[in-house]
Amino acid sequence: MADIQPAGAPESASHRLEQLNSLLVQEVSQLVRREVEFEDGVFVTISRAIVAPDAESAKVFVSVFPDEKSEGALKAITDRIMHLQGLLNKRLHMKFVPKLVFALDHAEEKVASLNALLDAVEKDPTLTPLPKNGLLPPEETTV
Repeated sequence: MADIQPAGAPESASHRLEQLNSLLVQEVSQLVRREVEFEDGVFVTISRAIVAPDAESAKVFVSVFPDEKSEGALKAITDRIMHLQGLLNKRLHMKFVPKLVFALDHAEEKVASLNALLDAVEKDPTLTPLPKNGLLPPEETTV
């Protein structure tokens, strides 16, 4: 069972939200691992959580491998959301536990896409959109 440190001074509110984000990742990861069944060969990770400033809700981001199984894995989780929320409510020693909202985390896809783009530019410098000095030319305007 997990406890959240009480909020003290106003400047500790953001620290408390960060603490709650981390706690939710840990607790929801355990619950999803135990309570949700996925197809064989599907790996699901709770990558991050973002608690709303009022702490009434939390967006929980899910990474899935292989990527083509993402929608099915997210559906498996959302089909069990009431059960997961109930278990979380019992596990956390808080007056109000944030309502969970699950979403696919596309951050890793974006990083992979950017890395692929950088690799392509490194292999073929003619793809570089910037001149060697790294500065864009001034925009020309026509009247």
